[in-house]
Amino acid sequence: MYDKTEDRSLVEFFGNLSREWALECMKYLLLVYLRGNLHIIVPVVKECCEQLGMDACLRIFEQFRKWMPSVKGTSLNAVRN
Repeated sequence: MYDKTEDRSLVEFFGNLSREWALECMKYLLLVYLRGNLHIIVPVVKECCEQLGMDACLRIFEQFRKWMPSVKGTSLNAVRN
């Protein structure tokens, strides 16, 4: 079972990676198991969006949008505002 206290460790892990590696890891985690790993990626993006770049993070979510039922047919551009 997933423990929310792990969020801090994961955020720290991704925060220690280079921007390119962090984005690639996020993309790979979503590619391998979208539903299971989405709960890992969201806190990382919340905490590290300035370091990783909000546009780059949103592009990753856009790539997987058709497999995310909660955002299907919606635009993630509203998040930018």
